[in-house]
Amino acid sequence: MASHLSHSSVLVVDDEPGIRQLISLHLRRLGCEVIEAPSVAQAIAVLETRRPDVIVSDYSMPMANGLDLLEYVRRRQLDIEFILSSDSLADDVAAGARAAGAVVIRKDELFDILSPRLREAS
Repeated sequence: MASHLSHSSVLVVDDEPGIRQLISLHLRRLGCEVIEAPSVAQAIAVLETRRPDVIVSDYSMPMANGLDLLEYVRRRQLDIEFILSSDSLADDVAAGARAAGAVVIRKDELFDILSPRLREAS
């Protein structure tokens, strides 16, 4: 486990409990402190009191999506690395997320790409 990752805090936002827990387990194994939120509303509540280094958010969730959370983060000028993941994302949506500074990753590639991105963010 890389020691420089042990100080990274990551907010994982996904409405599917199994996916959220799997991502969280992977991050904890990398030495990260993990905060979980099952919705954008709960993620925003977390951000009112905590400042994670990185947010890993699913795109497709009920009520509000990952882009809504990204917009909230950027509007408040929070200096947080944002990783948006999805099984499928329209090209224009992905381009908009990238233009707002997010890293867009397909869910099936998330674990392979996540470790190096966290090293860069820490």
